[in-house]
Amino acid sequence: MKFLILLNLVIILSFSRSYSMEFRAVHNGGMNADNYWIAAEGKIEKDTPQKFLEFLKLESNWEYKVVLNSDGGDLFAGMELGRIFREYKFHTGVGSFSKPTDNLENYHEDWEILNKGKCLSSCAYAFLGGINRSVTSWGLGHKLSKIGFHQFYSILTKEERALEILEEKTHFSEDQLVSAFILFYLTEMGIDPNVMTLAAFASSSDMIYPNAEVRKELKIDYEPDGSFTQLELQAYKNGLIAFAKPVYENRLNLLEQVSFFCKESDKLKILLTRPIWTNTKDEVMYISPYYLGLNFDEGRLVDYDKSIKIEPDRILERHSTKKHYITISLNNHETYKILNSNSIYLYLMAARVAGRTFALIELNSVDRQGLALTLKNCI
Repeated sequence: MKFLILLNLVIILSFSRSYSMEFRAVHNGGMNADNYWIAAEGKIEKDTPQKFLEFLKLESNWEYKVVLNSDGGDLFAGMELGRIFREYKFHTGVGSFSKPTDNLENYHEDWEILNKGKCLSSCAYAFLGGINRSVTSWGLGHKLSKIGFHQFYSILTKEERALEILEEKTHFSEDQLVSAFILFYLTEMGIDPNVMTLAAFASSSDMIYPNAEVRKELKIDYEPDGSFTQLELQAYKNGLIAFAKPVYENRLNLLEQVSFFCKESDKLKILLTRPIWTNTKDEVMYISPYYLGLNFDEGRLVDYDKSIKIEPDRILERHSTKKHYITISLNNHETYKILNSNSIYLYLMAARVAGRTFALIELNSVDRQGLALTLKNCI
């Protein structure tokens, strides 16, 4: 296996924190969502998932990133916490927070800075629940943070009766059943099951730390690429529209749908549908884009030199009570490029407090034929 060649890992003895995991909202003074986090520090215990749900009821919707710092704890509670992260579309990182100790004149007393941290044992499985995951990337983790895996032998009390019943019928050992629970969880989260092989290199009292290359290969570190579904056609008024939706809903990317249509032959229009953005007081905020770029056959590339910039006078905005609609008028050259490309990457730049908007749409011959049909059936 490739990742075995890449391991270059260290195995050391680890000790668990003695205090239960606590959650708190932190920020570093920036005025957008990227500068807000949920700090999760301490031992993961059976009631930790419920405590996190209770915490969420008290907090605003600005904090979409959970930064973990824990030596682990209860395996099943860690996996349940990961499922909550996935359900609520949180991003996960590894680090710790503290008050600054120098340049204090530049910091407010409520601000905190991100430091290195560790996410070990059951914490590592909680981390895997994030839809966007990074141990060391800026904004999610710290460059010196680490994640650690090992073998598990213990089980939750609530599982013991089920395990005993299963053992009587199948003669499986508890260790085998724990492995089965972990494998099911990894599959559910879309993680490479070879994480279990990785963990097998360390006993229950040791720890193994995958490097960045291994983390990326096994999808421990993972960033959704903004991919959208293949285009679908739908009759609308007297014509046709083609549309695509995100393959994987991403709390960082607020784009809900991309639609293609025309009102005059030979010129496509693109309609972007986003939710209305609200601030921490649930007040509607109307934040317009200041740059909208398109590139073709370049994958997910944000390059101002290679991209086509859509001028503001070709962008029309409107709002409903819940949605923000952005209509882009393409010229003949841009329409031609779309009809003859294998992929489109569209990205909208606005104040980060409003969230990001991007879409990568792969086009096959059927998709291109569908777009051509929309040009022949304008609405």
